[in-house]
Amino acid sequence: MEQAIAPTLATGNPLAIVALIAIVAMYLVISYQRKNTAAERDATEQKHKREIDELFVEVKLLKQANNEAEIQRQLMEKDVSYLKEEQEGTKEDIKEIKNTLNSMALALERIAAKYGDVKESKK
Repeated sequence: MEQAIAPTLATGNPLAIVALIAIVAMYLVISYQRKNTAAERDATEQKHKREIDELFVEVKLLKQANNEAEIQRQLMEKDVSYLKEEQEGTKEDIKEIKNTLNSMALALERIAAKYGDVKESKK
């Protein structure tokens, strides 16, 4: 640009000098706008980078929470399975206790019947 300024001023042409001033003014305005735009763009870029970093952290935390929830689900599944097995065992135990009590009741009835027979024969 400096190469164009010196010859234009040397010609002394007023129209060329006015055009040169207009071009230099536009160049300065454009340079200033580009500088401001670059600053805004850089600030926006930094903001987006921070947001992306925050999102990556959030995703990482969500993945950890998801893994922990999956582990808890698996542990609960094992607990439920154990409780079901335990319940089946308890049902069997109750059946056995019931059968034992029935047998004892029958035995007591027999003993009572014999005792009743012995009591009546003594009379």
